[in-house]
Amino acid sequence: MNYSIIIFLLLICQNLFSQDEVEKPFPTGQKIQDEEIIVRKLNLPDTLFNIIYIKNTEEFGVKENDGNPDDTLSYWDRIKAFKNVCTKTDLENIVFKRRLTYEVPSISDRIGLYNLSKHIGEFLIAEIHFSFLGGGQYEVELEITRSVNRDKVYHVKRSVTNWAGLKRPLLHTLFNDIYFWVVENNQTKEVIKL
Repeated sequence: MNYSIIIFLLLICQNLFSQDEVEKPFPTGQKIQDEEIIVRKLNLPDTLFNIIYIKNTEEFGVKENDGNPDDTLSYWDRIKAFKNVCTKTDLENIVFKRRLTYEVPSISDRIGLYNLSKHIGEFLIAEIHFSFLGGGQYEVELEITRSVNRDKVYHVKRSVTNWAGLKRPLLHTLFNDIYFWVVENNQTKEVIKL
């Protein structure tokens, strides 16, 4: 038997099955379905993509981006769609550095975030929620709103069954959609491969 033919056929098969139909920041064979999209606004101003504040990082066990590539906060950095990905501590540091403590006494509520946006410009606020539904079913819900008027610009709710981890079916799929949403808003001019 000629081993070179077998090796050649294996290489061809590997090449056929390893190509994605679209370049993506994360490997996954799935995408967000239309019925999972609640809001996905387009034609947003460029300045909205300067800062995204991840409001509820403590809810899913992330205090700060500690370099763990599997924590949800690191996904925001890895898609490279926003100039600054901020936690509550980051925004508090901005308040202190700019000496805004009298104008912005708290950033724990929408009014405080609105007051901060008057000084640093409008930004996006992301809230992500994970739920265990039972029977191996998990759900993620992500809402992104504008800081000045609470207008929802992105809202997705996705459920999956955990057969072999949640990374690809849940997180990779969600963050790929966020990335392409920003691309569709003409904020990122080229596809970034991670």
